[in-house]
Amino acid sequence: MAALGELIVFLIYAFIISLTVILLFVSIFKKSLILFILSMLSGIFLTYFTVNQWKNKRKDELENVGTYNLTNYPNCKSCRIILLDNNCFKVMSENKVVERGDWHFEQGGDYFIVFLNNRQNQLGSFPYEYDRYDVKVK
Repeated sequence: MAALGELIVFLIYAFIISLTVILLFVSIFKKSLILFILSMLSGIFLTYFTVNQWKNKRKDELENVGTYNLTNYPNCKSCRIILLDNNCFKVMSENKVVERGDWHFEQGGDYFIVFLNNRQNQLGSFPYEYDRYDVKVK
């Protein structure tokens, strides 16, 4: 069912882009001001739809910002990872920074993954396994 939702979003994008391009070409060849205005309106709608999708993804991404207590980090019993809202993370031991890197969030219809270090690792998998977290929603 989730794949159907992604397909619907893709079809909406395809329809709006096609409508914009067709109306723009027809308005140029027929020199029609009304069709040109319609093509601009559909372009504005496309921009609105794209920005809205980006804002929703960013909101979902910020739900993962916070501190996670790591259980399996090498040579560290009480390390924690802090995901910052600028898509950087720090692994801390006491008050010392052990590691820094970047993170990003991906989601599909039925999954979500927090990737660390440019997709080399995942939050929740060795060595970034955690048992509890304090998420700070912005």
